[in-house]
Amino acid sequence: MAISKNDIIEATIRCTSRLGLPAVTMSTIGKEVGILAQGLYNHFDSKDAILKSCFDSCNRQLAGQFAGVTINPEDDLQTSLKKLWMRYFLFFVNHPGECCFYRQYRELAVAPPPKETEDMTFYSDPAFQHLWNLIDALDEKYGLFASVPKNMMVYYVRNITPYLARSFSDDIIPDTPENREYMWKLVSRGFSNLWNQ
Repeated sequence: MAISKNDIIEATIRCTSRLGLPAVTMSTIGKEVGILAQGLYNHFDSKDAILKSCFDSCNRQLAGQFAGVTINPEDDLQTSLKKLWMRYFLFFVNHPGECCFYRQYRELAVAPPPKETEDMTFYSDPAFQHLWNLIDALDEKYGLFASVPKNMMVYYVRNITPYLARSFSDDIIPDTPENREYMWKLVSRGFSNLWNQ
């Protein structure tokens, strides 16, 4: 059976979930996908290239959660933000392997905190353009970024959300409507703290 790039990406995410990203090697990926490690080089130049492709795959899947989503003009700011954030959160809850990979890759690979004066190049994945348009619409309507730069808020959400989702995917607490609401309260308190600085 022919091995595809996607097979390698999925195998790498499974290895990360089981072993932790620092323990993932070309050999472990090859064994997981069912080929010798050397065969991986027919598809990728290096382990770093595989990991970057896994991260890009996670981002594309995340961005897909917002395809076709619109802002309800009758919703207030908190309701609009909650609906957007909950889609983001539930992706990680429902994809524990991707949640584990995404969290560890961001911790170990890149992701320095953005400076307030930086533009959004750190968040420039074109797959997220629809989400950015939704956030810009909220900014235009409510002055969302009057006191907090967009990149700081996005950095906060991208860092905290996989950790909160982990508490469900790792069975630390049960996934119930009440606990989902509690998770939103934790995040929205953080928003309030950012805006009240």
